Amino acid sequence: MKIFKNLETGSVVEGLMMDVVPSGYRELKAGEVDAAQEKHVPQVSVEDNKLKVVVGSVEHPMLEAHYITNIWVEYSDGTVDRAGLVPG
Repeated sequence: MKIFKNLETGSVVEGLMMDVVPSGYRELKAGEVDAAQEKHVPQVSVEDNKLKVVVGSVEHPMLEAHYITNIWVEYSDGTVDRAGLVPG
């Protein structure tokens, strides 16, 4: 699975089995450095046999104007889970 972000609008597209980057988009890759790495890089752990994902080592504000929209997890067998998030 690949995730692409539009450079102009900021919209995000999920792509399964895509080899070509859509026009006007760039591929987002896990762990790439951004301006606020401490607020955007996921921290993953297993607790009570459940996968726990927390976004950032510093809590990310979930404001209407700026928030994390989704968290994707890709497992070693290639399966993918996605959780949608909302402001607040």
